Amino acid sequence: MLHLAAALGMPRLIDIMRSCVSQFGGLSDLNPATLDDEHCSPLSWACARGNLECALILHNWCQEMLTARNRQGMTPAMIARQRGHVLLVETLTDKVNNRTLLPSVDFVSNDFLSFH
Repeated sequence: MLHLAAALGMPRLIDIMRSCVSQFGGLSDLNPATLDDEHCSPLSWACARGNLECALILHNWCQEMLTARNRQGMTPAMIARQRGHVLLVETLTDKVNNRTLLPSVDFVSNDFLSFH
């Protein structure tokens, strides 16, 4: 459910889910560290869809997910960059002040995702 809310850009719903978890304890369906079949976290989905507000809520809730990698080896910030969500990438990197999460990307070559 959290993955879907992140993908659909529903920050208020994510915030309500977060409040429920803090009030009522470990509800496994509402764990921000849960990975789907592609090993994507809710934060990965928010970043893929460019949902900045959702991404910030999820990052504040579970900061360690910023370094989690999906099956393709990409972090949420890498996914956001790949999809052209520059403001989201800048906001996340400013928030954590850690540029190592984003390898440089060659946007000029034919292979859009050639990481260095």
